[in-house]
Amino acid sequence: MEKSLIVLLIAVTLYYGVNIYTDIRYRKTKNIWHLLFLLSGGVFYFTQGYPIINFIGALVLALLFGLLLETFKITYAGDTKMCIVSAVWLSSLQGTIYITVLGLYVFYLLIILLISYFVIIRRKGWNWTIKNQLFNIKSLIFKTSLVSERIFELFPGAVAIGIGTYLQVLYLMW
Repeated sequence: MEKSLIVLLIAVTLYYGVNIYTDIRYRKTKNIWHLLFLLSGGVFYFTQGYPIINFIGALVLALLFGLLLETFKITYAGDTKMCIVSAVWLSSLQGTIYITVLGLYVFYLLIILLISYFVIIRRKGWNWTIKNQLFNIKSLIFKTSLVSERIFELFPGAVAIGIGTYLQVLYLMW
């Protein structure tokens, strides 16, 4: 394994270890921790010799995706900060920034979706889940009220972002 990849994996593992612990235990992540790893990710990025425009692009694109998801109440501010830090660290790998950031968010949302459906199916059963999802599709078409089950608020985002980051590393290295 390449030396820079080992440094990246150790740093990201440390970052997510603390964030997952605090997100599960206290339902919060610390801003100073995000700032520390954002700055160290920037230093790591620049030691790889990449141009500053890619760094700024990864930062801005991750922020815009995060704010968009926050607007629709899919994620929260701590999740956006974690995705920005992850995007900065991942942008130092050999992928383009657009694929890096988009892939990170796709993996993150896919994991949340899968876990949410698993929890709903486990609580309510297959019949209830399928029936209400079909009703929700019909509600979107005919503009009626949706049936909602609050799962996103219960699941710590740090877990899904951490898994999504590792999946994105595997994808970028493949």
